[in-house]
Amino acid sequence: MDLQEIIVIIIGLGCISYVVLLIWRFFKRTNQNENMCSHCDADCKLRNIAEQRLQKEEQTRNKEKSEVIHSCSSHLPKEATDSTTKKCH
Repeated sequence: MDLQEIIVIIIGLGCISYVVLLIWRFFKRTNQNENMCSHCDADCKLRNIAEQRLQKEEQTRNKEKSEVIHSCSSHLPKEATDSTTKKCH
């Protein structure tokens, strides 16, 4: 093998590993429910849609959590009015 071929192979492997790393980071972010476009500087419709979806999911989770807390607290006796003792069984 010539020196030029070795350099081309090293550069090619570097490019391939960089692309694989970017793809891996993208799927890691989507699995963790993070905004996949948070690192992007451009303002595009996909980024806005992703941010709106994440906000809507967070609002839904908070609403469900507050409904569960409310339904649990309505079944507690009057003595358990302290917020630290409110637990649903």
